[in-house]
Amino acid sequence: MLLDLPQELLDAIVDQASGDLDTIRACSLACSQFTRQSQAHLFSSVTLTQPFECLALFERICGSPRLAIYVRRLVVAPAVRTPNATLGDVSKEPLLRTLIETFTNLEHVELVGGDIMCPLPNFPSPLAAIFKHDLTSLDLCGVSFPSDYRHLFAVARAFPRLAHFGCTDPKLLVVQASLPVENTDELEEGPMVKSLATGYDFWDDHVVSCLLRTRTCPVSINNLRILKFSIGLNRNIPSLIALLKICEGTLEELTVSVTGHGYSANTFEPIPIRALRRVTFVGNTTTVSVNTENYFLMNWYCKSLQLAGGTNCRLAEVELYAVSDINRCFVFADLTVACWSLLDKTLSDKRDFPELTAFYVSVASRRERYMAYDPQQAGGKSVQQGGPSPILDEFRGMLKRLAESGVARVYRIHNNAPS
Repeated sequence: MLLDLPQELLDAIVDQASGDLDTIRACSLACSQFTRQSQAHLFSSVTLTQPFECLALFERICGSPRLAIYVRRLVVAPAVRTPNATLGDVSKEPLLRTLIETFTNLEHVELVGGDIMCPLPNFPSPLAAIFKHDLTSLDLCGVSFPSDYRHLFAVARAFPRLAHFGCTDPKLLVVQASLPVENTDELEEGPMVKSLATGYDFWDDHVVSCLLRTRTCPVSINNLRILKFSIGLNRNIPSLIALLKICEGTLEELTVSVTGHGYSANTFEPIPIRALRRVTFVGNTTTVSVNTENYFLMNWYCKSLQLAGGTNCRLAEVELYAVSDINRCFVFADLTVACWSLLDKTLSDKRDFPELTAFYVSVASRRERYMAYDPQQAGGKSVQQGGPSPILDEFRGMLKRLAESGVARVYRIHNNAPS
């Protein structure tokens, strides 16, 4: 017998739903109690990882056709194959085309994984059904491209209302099939996006250089507000700085993620961030083997902040996001102390950052839980999140000084961080 639970509680349960088929299946056991608003929230984002999930979702939609109109975000992320498993590729499942066509209100598509071949407007594939929709957001994360990077330009221009475009860590494949290749000398202007996520490796030499040369291809960055940039090689740094300079009049938010190693201090030209409202620095100890490299990174971040400081500085929020490797927690702890110490000296002078209102530190740990000090909780007392950590005492002094200068501060811990 179904319980007569308060609607607020049911809505709260749905708010925590992830959109995968297991969650949808579990929530549907009480679906008769959900309002249409709750059902719309539950099906607003759907994630497909295996071919059989397409059939399960199709059968559910056949039973309740209105569910299809609720889907606004679709994530296709093929499950990782193991030697003992025979998983099909969900991106090649024929039923996927039918599903995508039924999602009449689809706005955001995210394709994740090297097993996915990026769909092309004039090349038949199940994923090509996305070109029947007027998407406003498209993320291509680690997907493969056939033969030539110029196919990416055709994909971006197929969605004139695109507001966000992301292409990170793509793969280039050589295929035998004959595919149309565009002439880069006659490329049309791409959609004017407000948010761009781009990465490193092969594509930095081509897509980013094309953006720097044209500002309009594969997407127009003449009105760019948000930029997320991943750095994996030394040569990516000049590209980032050049990109920031041409977007200086419009850009408001920047996220810099450093994933490679082997950097040297003389390659770290300061980032022009004075006109930005929010900056996030992401560091990952997984790919950095020694503390000296991390120290170069933090010096780079802090030097950029120091040069940005002054009466004309518009920075309102600064965030440091650190990811701990499972085997290098001791390096992470030392690095975190150094990060806070450097940023403490940089940000404490309110005169240099007149509009600074918040400083965030987010920690993602795959192994250990750390003690956190959050003045906004527990009356300013330390909050025990797990085993003892050497970083707590180092944080207290900085948090106190930031509080005295009127800057809000939040310390967030994310355990079991994704790879």
